[in-house]
Amino acid sequence: MIQTVGLSADLADTLADIILKAGEASPITAARIQVILPTRRACITVKNAFLQLSRQRALLLPRLIPLYEVDTLVHDIPPALPKLERTLLLSRLCAAKPNVISSDQAFKMAISLGNLLDEFYQFETDISKLPDLVQNPIFAEHWNETLAFLDIITQEWPKILSERGVIDEADRQVRLIDDYTNRIRGTDTPVIAAGLDGGLPAVRRLLKTVNQLKNGQIIMEGLDTASDPDTISYPPHHYQAGLIRILNELELKPDQVPCLTPETDREVLIREVLKPETQTDEWRTLAIPPAALGQITRIDCETPADEAVSIALTLREVLETPEKTGCLVTPNRHLARRVILEMKRWGVLLDDSAGTPIAQTEIGVFLRLITAVGIGHGSDTDLLALYKHPLTADGQDPISFRQQVRRAEVHARQNHAPLDLTLKTDLTPFVSLFNNSVKTPFQVLLSAHIRTAEQLATGADRTGPQRLWQSEAGQIAFEFLADLAKHADLIGEIEPSAYPAIMDILMGSLTVRPRYGMHPRLDILGPIEARFHHYDVCVIGGLNEGSFPDIPDIGPWLNRPMRRALNLPEPEDKIGTLSLDFAHCFCSPEVILTRSKKEAGTETIQSRFLSRLDAILGATGQTLNRQASNLAKALDEPEEQDPPLRPAPCPPVLARPDKLSVTKIELWMRNPYAIYARYILKLFPLDPLDHPQKQQLYGQAVHRALETFMTQNPNGTEQDLMSLLDQSLTALGLTQADKLFYLNRFEAGARFICRQQSQVRDQIQHILTEQKGRITLDVAGKPFMLEGTADRIDLFDNGTARILDYKTGQVPSQKEVLAGYAPQLPLEALILSQGGFPDISPPPVSQLAYWKLSAKEEDCQAVVLTEKQPADVLVQEALEGLKTLIHVFNQPETKFEACPVAGKEPTYNDYEHLSRFAEWGHGGDE
Repeated sequence: MIQTVGLSADLADTLADIILKAGEASPITAARIQVILPTRRACITVKNAFLQLSRQRALLLPRLIPLYEVDTLVHDIPPALPKLERTLLLSRLCAAKPNVISSDQAFKMAISLGNLLDEFYQFETDISKLPDLVQNPIFAEHWNETLAFLDIITQEWPKILSERGVIDEADRQVRLIDDYTNRIRGTDTPVIAAGLDGGLPAVRRLLKTVNQLKNGQIIMEGLDTASDPDTISYPPHHYQAGLIRILNELELKPDQVPCLTPETDREVLIREVLKPETQTDEWRTLAIPPAALGQITRIDCETPADEAVSIALTLREVLETPEKTGCLVTPNRHLARRVILEMKRWGVLLDDSAGTPIAQTEIGVFLRLITAVGIGHGSDTDLLALYKHPLTADGQDPISFRQQVRRAEVHARQNHAPLDLTLKTDLTPFVSLFNNSVKTPFQVLLSAHIRTAEQLATGADRTGPQRLWQSEAGQIAFEFLADLAKHADLIGEIEPSAYPAIMDILMGSLTVRPRYGMHPRLDILGPIEARFHHYDVCVIGGLNEGSFPDIPDIGPWLNRPMRRALNLPEPEDKIGTLSLDFAHCFCSPEVILTRSKKEAGTETIQSRFLSRLDAILGATGQTLNRQASNLAKALDEPEEQDPPLRPAPCPPVLARPDKLSVTKIELWMRNPYAIYARYILKLFPLDPLDHPQKQQLYGQAVHRALETFMTQNPNGTEQDLMSLLDQSLTALGLTQADKLFYLNRFEAGARFICRQQSQVRDQIQHILTEQKGRITLDVAGKPFMLEGTADRIDLFDNGTARILDYKTGQVPSQKEVLAGYAPQLPLEALILSQGGFPDISPPPVSQLAYWKLSAKEEDCQAVVLTEKQPADVLVQEALEGLKTLIHVFNQPETKFEACPVAGKEPTYNDYEHLSRFAEWGHGGDE
């Protein structure tokens, strides 16, 4: 017997009601019934339905069997090869192929081959046909290479399985289903198959047998009993395609299947929405019952974050009504995790039915940070990330240890020093394994990894194993690592650099699911898990193409014609299954449809389901209730918000600086707030742990090389200068690749410098480099010290001097210098004219110039500031401007504003985040 229920019906409740009525005569009757369901989650849902309908009275439940877990008493079906062991064996076969270049690539191929094998078993493909495929002239010859690679599964893999006396898990599942089918054939055992989609031949055979049983019953969901498959061609992506396959196996027509529930207006609407493309012209004359659109809301959000908040608000609202239930249905696990985090703001803990990837759990991150230290050769940045992890304790109290790490980090950043932290756990043996490219046994790397993890995790009161492996995620990780260690010899030797990637690949399929439900009235489900139950409120989230539904993927091994030749399903079959799940959710009592317009800054395309719904509404002139995501945005908005103002602290006069360098005078003019933060609050930017920015190192190396060149051999050649730069770059720790890049970049600058030197070679008496000087100015009776370091001072035969500054970056324009916003060279000339440089008698300054050293010959130039204004005029103007600046900031009412003049902000602002520039910088209050 075969029956169907409508999409609006609750399949679990319907099934429980049927069985309870069958067991009214005798409780034993219900207990004898075997119910085949698609998933474990479906079994749990049906059990809960029994609990609700039985009104808490005691009863004997039928035997609920997940489809792929049907057991058997026969012993002639070999055991299944564990999936991990299969991946390791296949990776070894892949690595032996000449065109596989790395161990991690071999593992990726092994997993992909395993998926292809599973598909062959599930759809009962004759693998022996593979070698004959490319004989067809429609296929290009290069497919021979692919099929030659696939001899791994056609020739070598069957031998390995035979030697080990095992079979693949997918093969065993199919055999178990067939064995179960054979055992129930001809018996009077009551069997009910509910909610199966019939995608696999073995499942269709099972359903056919159940339908022929005296006490057999099939319950389908969502079958369109009014359709005629003889006149309607359902494409693979249609929601009826899988159901029609079942009826074809049973040699039945849709109108021969009785429906247990009346058709609702919502079911009529979704049938039209998902109509085959060949019939959509009927939308022009369609009349949608107004009730079909009731209780459907659509929310189009700007970003995934807004969508998550909107969904969380909807689910939170459900809890305001006693006994009301709600769920989020989405295949987008990122969206699911966002919603879980948002719900925590109200103390509501939810469980994603798909689980959490172990790589994103605490133990998973910890294990990955350890491998990052190895592959990074123990860099301070990688070490710091590991030391800050909550599981790292190194034999101490974890909180005290992290405080110790924080102090060491601040010390290292402030003093330009390496991270100085002595640990009880010696990481050197583990890091040393990655310091060479010699192939190493995987077992050695894995053992060192586990040993290091347990040593680092050891606390003051608990051992490392106790802290690592006792949580749910820890137990899964422990079982995985133990199994991997058991079969590590199958991997053999690998390049140490491939170890982290291999671990990531192998852990990729591991997920952590809580043992118990997190909330009694709210759930987050995948589409297939939601199939058996209706919630009062169903949020269908992530409705964008590429997410719901996913983009069909045919895989790397076979093209579409090959798949058809092997009787493999079209990739669009998965969309057909997803369409049925969407239709089920769409027929819930209250439906919220959500999507995000952008993701990672890129415009998204709305799901085909939404596009079809929009088309129907447009054709019929009806509208859907649309809700803006304003509430989500307003959730974190304060009730009152003061407009962001530019910071303008006004410290006491005694706290204000009375000593600055010439470069900081420019900063003082452009951004007084930076002077306040650095010299009054004593806040200094922390340097990177490993090394400064490479551009900074390049600038330092150029200045060092020029200092040596001008001091020791000012008339040297371009090659001499390049050699000195090479030495400076080496001393600063740049890699050979970086050195080649920067040496090539400096070639034009070196030629420019040598040309400039040759032009005044006979006029220069002496060259002074990196000269430090200082003078004290009296401003309104208060002393102010001005300091500076001149890159270069040339003393000419005529008794005058030239001050030069080398620039590998941006050069101030003459307009900025004359306006007083780039006073560095005039102020250095002021120090020189007042005798502020030791051992230099104050000569008159004849020239102030910047030498711009660019990568291109045409961009290298000497920017001479004294071409339009004599040096003494520039110096006098700079002196007057500086005294005015000092005098103004010596007034108690003068504030240290952040970037007070628009367009004159400094190029690099170390205090931008501290001044909250992003809040007020574009406020338009100028």
